[in-house]
Amino acid sequence: MAGGIPAISGPEFMKLLEDDGWTRGRECTHGVSYSKGIDGRVRVTIIPTDKRPLPKGMLHAILGSKQTGLGRAGLRRLLAGETEKQIARRKAKRAASV
Repeated sequence: MAGGIPAISGPEFMKLLEDDGWTRGRECTHGVSYSKGIDGRVRVTIIPTDKRPLPKGMLHAILGSKQTGLGRAGLRRLLAGETEKQIARRKAKRAASV
């Protein structure tokens, strides 16, 4: 685990993004594009198809605000299996109970 982020391969990360509602796009020789509309803008990122763990710097770049905007906490949330819909339901329940 580098800097609190677990080692994860490209195909594993693709599965997590698809579970989180990202749309799989075009494939090219070095990876697959994924896109998702967030806060009125479409975010696009390229995930390598290599089965080796993603290099630390590349993973940080993908998680950063210019690409997916997930951050470390977002990756941990996806690894735990929590999707955006589940988070929205939990927030709605909290708001309704207040």
